[in-house]
Amino acid sequence: MHAPYEPWAQPATAFRRVGHIDDKGNLRFAYGTERISYRIVDGHRMIGERSGLLGNLHVELKRKGMPPLPPPRPVRFAQAFTTPGS
Repeated sequence: MHAPYEPWAQPATAFRRVGHIDDKGNLRFAYGTERISYRIVDGHRMIGERSGLLGNLHVELKRKGMPPLPPPRPVRFAQAFTTPGS
């Protein structure tokens, strides 16, 4: 998602992307030349990194006054449930 940016008269937008969670719990995805990753640190901070045409960008969001988030786990593909005889 992108917030509106008034100086360029850009509206808020949202895009559907396919990503994956690696073995360390980092959410990673790419589109075009852009590479983006997010990770939770200490249960209270989310670090975002983006590289591409605009160079290397970094953001850190902090969660104060809340209990820590549980550690992220890699997503596994679900197995299809089948009924006997199907």
